[in-house]
Amino acid sequence: MAKRTKRSAPKKTTAAARSSAKSKPAQARKSKSPATPVGQRGISKHFDSGSSVLLFRGLRGKPVNVDKLLDGLLESGIIGGVRRDVGEELFAGHISRPMGAWGLVIRLAGQPWTYLVGDRLHYDWPRELASKLRLRVAGFFADGLMGRSITLAYQGDHLLVDHMELPFGQRDENSPPDQHYKKIESGSPIGGVFSGLFLRGPLLDGAWLKRQRNGRKAWQAIAVALDAYVPRIWHGHSEGVAELIAYSGRKLKPADIERVDLFTFGPPETMNASQASHDLAKAIDAGDAAAVRAAIAAGAGVEHLPDDDDSPLIRCLRLGRKGSMYDARYSHITRVQQLEVLKALLEGGANPDPPGESSAIGEIMEQIDHDDERTPIRLLAMLIEHGADPNAFCGGIFFAGSRPLYVAALRKKLAVVKFLLAHGADPSLQSANGKTPRQQLQPDVEADTTTGDDMIAMFGEMFEKIGGKETAEVFESYLDGKDEDGLGKTRRQQLKSDTDTKRSVADRIIALLTAAEQRHADTADWPTLADAAYQQCAAKTRAHRRQMWRDHPETMRATGGRHDTLDGDEPATVDGQ
Repeated sequence: MAKRTKRSAPKKTTAAARSSAKSKPAQARKSKSPATPVGQRGISKHFDSGSSVLLFRGLRGKPVNVDKLLDGLLESGIIGGVRRDVGEELFAGHISRPMGAWGLVIRLAGQPWTYLVGDRLHYDWPRELASKLRLRVAGFFADGLMGRSITLAYQGDHLLVDHMELPFGQRDENSPPDQHYKKIESGSPIGGVFSGLFLRGPLLDGAWLKRQRNGRKAWQAIAVALDAYVPRIWHGHSEGVAELIAYSGRKLKPADIERVDLFTFGPPETMNASQASHDLAKAIDAGDAAAVRAAIAAGAGVEHLPDDDDSPLIRCLRLGRKGSMYDARYSHITRVQQLEVLKALLEGGANPDPPGESSAIGEIMEQIDHDDERTPIRLLAMLIEHGADPNAFCGGIFFAGSRPLYVAALRKKLAVVKFLLAHGADPSLQSANGKTPRQQLQPDVEADTTTGDDMIAMFGEMFEKIGGKETAEVFESYLDGKDEDGLGKTRRQQLKSDTDTKRSVADRIIALLTAAEQRHADTADWPTLADAAYQQCAAKTRAHRRQMWRDHPETMRATGGRHDTLDGDEPATVDGQ
């Protein structure tokens, strides 16, 4: 017979005691924290733009053995080095940031899932790792740039759910036949007027999707259906010391975190940075090629840096930009310095096409919209001379899966298109979407018949709708003012010229790609064409600088003759030559 437990009588509370409790300030009446503060399900409100995390769990729902998980990640090649169970050292500030890309594996109190955060998590890892490690793996991604909310979950070889919320997203002919779709009120981290909600997998069906009215709530429901909670967890560093920061309604404390393991995506030696590697990073930033060679000679590796998840080559290719990607080129070093540093790294053994990473040429393509054509051509020439593949897929944010030739064509960089064709770019190769550069570009060019006059009229109508005729008149006055480029044109003339020129250049690029694909042009002429296009661009740059010296000598002296640096060479002389 079960033993009864004697229950004590409830305490009596006097009226005076109740009155005293009511009179206490609200801040003095502390509520007890839950025993497991992250023990709920769903997605934390702090999990927003730019957040991403992978979750691991056993096939039968049990928590994974963290050591076996780490062993599996090492064997699969996803990670290269690991320090196990470092929570106490990490929270005490005793662990330095590893070199290159790195991350953390975390076990939270009250949660059956184990979490992985790190640099550049891949969308295809949930599928790959679930199959390789025989686990249940989920990935939650909040794409800050595109405004997408993505969930991918697999159990072994089987899909559980494939969800995406995309601002202004629509189904198209490439959509999978088993994919459900609904136009829904935006709930993405960035948002929009409406979002497209896409759903596949057996976890939830089309009938469930039809009942959804809000994107963020739908994402919450998907996490609950997976029996998961997704807090905001990220790894970082402060003055070279590794950090873990996590929020779940409040900032989590060490007591909320059962275990932390630190790993690198590079080889085991990237766990600790040498003095030579620190010297290499400083030398690259300073544009000092001699110091770069000295650091390499002292033992610095040329694939990883101690304070950056990108490689030394990628860091070098971003030289000239200080701060925002829209800042003027070469405001603190010259292009000659950048080219010398690039040469030192390549001669020191840096790989321009590292396996599984974005290529160096892809990084140039990522920045090409903000450069004159001489800058990318010089950088491309240096890379191709040292073995870079001109047909390697681009990575990055904007052009992942595209060929360099397509990016140059899309951005209307005629000289770069000619240069790539002259140096091994194959116009018949397809990008990841199965189309050649011409096939990708031609429909858009043919559909866009906008002229310079059309563009001006469109802007005028837009400003009149926003602020009435008075605002439209202000815009008209603005157009009649002189353009800041110093060439003597009004803004109206410059806008019209730019629009019409881009249209003309696009037509020439399509004709060039068509001829190259059909082999109607003699390939021996491509080097001549590329050189002629480069010289034409250089002449335009020199003319622009001379005009700037005549119209704005104070500005040119203040900027060392580089202005907005269409030319990033050594500063021009005072007479603008």
